[in-house]
Amino acid sequence: MTVQSESAAALDRAAAAQVVANWAAWRDRPDWERLATCFHPGGTIAVSWYQGTHEAFITACQDMARAAKPGESTRHFFSLPWTETRGDRAVAETAAAVQIRARIDGTEVDLQSWLRFNDFLERREGAWRIARRVAIYDKDRLDPVAPDAEFTARYRKIDFSPFPAPARHLCWFLAGRGRTISKALVEARSPGETALRADAAAWLGGR
Repeated sequence: MTVQSESAAALDRAAAAQVVANWAAWRDRPDWERLATCFHPGGTIAVSWYQGTHEAFITACQDMARAAKPGESTRHFFSLPWTETRGDRAVAETAAAVQIRARIDGTEVDLQSWLRFNDFLERREGAWRIARRVAIYDKDRLDPVAPDAEFTARYRKIDFSPFPAPARHLCWFLAGRGRTISKALVEARSPGETALRADAAAWLGGR
């Protein structure tokens, strides 16, 4: 690889990483119009509570924002993404944490979910955007903001068994808010993650 081609590849990786960073910032502000520009038209996203087009995902997020109770909030914290490019295609993996402040049965709680966003990006007409995003869930936890013996007692009685172990608290919480949990949720170190790795290789190979 020549110096010129190495420089071009580095610029492509940086451009792909910027798209990922833009999504995190504009999702939480929220800036719905600019958030839409992070995905190609018809691009898809698969997370714990949603699987479908990014356009419809934004609409669902707006509905969730309107339904949030006073004092509740959600923040996404992203690490620096790892990126790989090949021609006009790229893949990125970004470790992320979702932090939710909410009230459950009158108790203020913090819910944290650790995951990795896997993005399939493509440059079309000179612009890098995401064509597909899939979240891989690593672990999560749910804690009262202040020590609360009553909440702890209630917590011990919760049946988390219907939900995937790495995202059981998140899925239980979202289901309680009326969200349908995706049957295609990808757990860490699962066959689903292995299949996603194969998809990424095929994407870079132009398939």
